[in-house]
Amino acid sequence: MLPDFAVVVHAVESVATFFLIGLIGYVLAARGWFSRENREMITRLITQVALPLYLIHNINSAMSRSELLELAYGIAPAFMSISLMFCLALGAARLLKIPGPRRGVFCAGIAFSNTMYIGLPINLALFGPKAIPFVILYYFANTSLFWSAGSYLLAADGDASGQSAFRLETAKRILSPAVLGFAVGLLLLLLDWKPPIFLANAAMYMGSLTTPLAMVSIGVILQSLGLAGIRFDRDMLLMFFGRYVLSPASIILIAGCFGLPGLMRKVFIVQSALPMMSTLPILASFHRADGEYATVAVSASTLAGLVTIPLSMLAVNIAA
Repeated sequence: MLPDFAVVVHAVESVATFFLIGLIGYVLAARGWFSRENREMITRLITQVALPLYLIHNINSAMSRSELLELAYGIAPAFMSISLMFCLALGAARLLKIPGPRRGVFCAGIAFSNTMYIGLPINLALFGPKAIPFVILYYFANTSLFWSAGSYLLAADGDASGQSAFRLETAKRILSPAVLGFAVGLLLLLLDWKPPIFLANAAMYMGSLTTPLAMVSIGVILQSLGLAGIRFDRDMLLMFFGRYVLSPASIILIAGCFGLPGLMRKVFIVQSALPMMSTLPILASFHRADGEYATVAVSASTLAGLVTIPLSMLAVNIAA
């Protein structure tokens, strides 16, 4: 059964929204709104304030501890698929001799999806509210691995001078406010403790700044780079192949081995074939990895999503 045309349009609109916000940042940068200090301030605001609160709120409000335990059987396949893609990407990065500052961006771009801001509305449009628990499960696995393995590798890229990745400075970068925010959110979930409404609302409002500011920042960086400087090299094409072909293929294979129920399997497939995380350039810049390369990759990945997301929706429905 093919999806309703309106659902496909909704998917395209969800991705186009990101481009519009990024375009605002691009235009404002072209008009001279952002100095170097302004750009650094936006990065600090995202990484040290908005993103930690976003993670605390989302993790602690998405589901209860009992719901997490009830659906826990679905976490393992998601973890396995994302971990497999991360390991394959790391092996490919070493085999292809990806430059140190780009290695973490390459691996994170292949392994991790934009599971919430793009994934949630698309799955809602495709499957309805019953898909939300499965969206959150994949988001949980995706976020956990991104802020552990992904963050570590990006931090190590910041020390690509040949010194040990286990230096104190690297440890401080890994234990960033965002990582600590994720840890706090997970702890609150496991303790099944809900913060007072005024605290939860404050975290929600500040956390909601994360994606808009990240997309504005991407637009600003693209303007500084110049569109003529954007190149789709071999490494980026491999990232797209991993993100849009190998990633959904891995979850299809693993879900089949685990015998996941139909709706969970479909949601996981859609989640696995989404564009790269919009916060990847911010994190790369924070760790002093190749933030400009990450910006180009995420922008191109989001643009590709205008085509790949409707195709993945068609594939899921045809296979249903």
